[in-house]
Amino acid sequence: MNASNLALGALFRLVDRHGNIKGRLREKSISLIVKKYFRALGINEKEFAAHSLHSVLSKSASMMGMTDIAIMKQTGHKTREMVDRYVQVGTRYKNNTSSILKNI
Repeated sequence: MNASNLALGALFRLVDRHGNIKGRLREKSISLIVKKYFRALGINEKEFAAHSLHSVLSKSASMMGMTDIAIMKQTGHKTREMVDRYVQVGTRYKNNTSSILKNI
């Protein structure tokens, strides 16, 4: 963001051969880039896509105390149901009722 001097809008954008920043990348393009770098790291790229970035952002934001509404505003989700799917996985062990056992 600092290098691009952009404060708003899409993070992933097209850059032409002259280095000019253009419009946003499409989800398919982001998926191909994500897969390329996972493959380069020796990780099975078939398990990851642009969707993975939404999932990780939602989980991480929730674990850091962000509200569902704030997460939805960033990710573009229209319902809390979709955000809840991501958040539940990320917060499964946070505020878990079995955590009281450590005090026994």
